[in-house]
Amino acid sequence: RCSRDWSSDVCSSDLAALAALARTDADTFISAISGLAPDEHWSVRASLATTLGTLSRDRAQAPLTAMLSDGDQRVIPAVLDALANIGATNAVDVLTARLKAEDPVVRAAAARGLATLKAPNVAGALADAVKTAQADGLYIARAAALDALAALDPATAKPIVTAALGDKDWAVRLHAADVLNKLDP
Repeated sequence: RCSRDWSSDVCSSDLAALAALARTDADTFISAISGLAPDEHWSVRASLATTLGTLSRDRAQAPLTAMLSDGDQRVIPAVLDALANIGATNAVDVLTARLKAEDPVVRAAAARGLATLKAPNVAGALADAVKTAQADGLYIARAAALDALAALDPATAKPIVTAALGDKDWAVRLHAADVLNKLDP
């Protein structure tokens, strides 16, 4: 566990040791973390989710699903990425639901995860996510939803990406032009 009194180097080395244990002996790793209380620092919990995302679905799905209830939204993107990486059986439903999260970084991770999984029948939810993200101060959710939509359903994506050329944020306009160029060189 990393406490406020320890240097970040100690936390980093502890996390590296856990990641090495996960790579060399997944059963011992799962056993070790099952006895630990959740760390106080969000970055440690996020790193744990990332490490779990390197394991097999049968070992990682249950602890990752439990981590979805973490109260700190900064942990959730790592959990969503890990669920997508392992191809969790609940991943498409979880990711689709998180497209409606309040946090734009969480919504971006959800869109990215759906693209990773090549999820079927999510174009409507991604199109809605683009609309929802119009109110965000950050452009990350809009860009991720455009990417996922273009990857999963180019025909549906084309008019939405074309409309994004008029986005309020120059970064989205630039990104949309790049996506559109990939859709129709």
